Amino acid sequence: RRVHGDSLTKSMKALPLILVATAIIATYQLSDMCDKRWAYTQLGKTNTTICENYPLGSFLTILSDFVQRNSKLCNKGGFFCNPSDLNEWLNKNDGWDGTTGFKWRKLAPLGIVFKECTTDIKVVAAWYQMKKSETIIVLNIDNGNIWSIAEFVYPDHLKVNHPRKSSTEQIEWDQITKACHLEKVSEVAN
Repeated sequence: RRVHGDSLTKSMKALPLILVATAIIATYQLSDMCDKRWAYTQLGKTNTTICENYPLGSFLTILSDFVQRNSKLCNKGGFFCNPSDLNEWLNKNDGWDGTTGFKWRKLAPLGIVFKECTTDIKVVAAWYQMKKSETIIVLNIDNGNIWSIAEFVYPDHLKVNHPRKSSTEQIEWDQITKACHLEKVSEVAN
């Protein structure tokens, strides 16, 4: 369910004052999903590359950056947590769900726990209000074609890091098609 126009304004007015009064800042700089170091790597079980498959390639890039910041496994034994490394790890550990996505439970050894996804903008706004450093909120934007992370969250718009454009882009709340809430596992296996 997407919220548009007046109903979005009413939804935002109903949010607690802390979200309306201040911008929420995420300290996340994304890698470029089409970086030449991994752009042409075959993506999971698909017939496309990380760079060609915008929905999965962008989500993989976001996950690799999150893992890089939060997993004890990074930078050990040649595993550097870039999109190519994570793609290879998922291939070796049966982490791909066919050609459509991830087997979320398989990501736990890397320090990622899937919480939930929603299309309800009020739920997404509430996630930002309660956001902690060990939380990541991934936004599906561009008509469902790409995933991103908000760098700044305002009452009427968000500024997102776009994993393909290497820049921050302003979007309106109603441009979010879907959002997923992930968390860092407190104890990750070595």
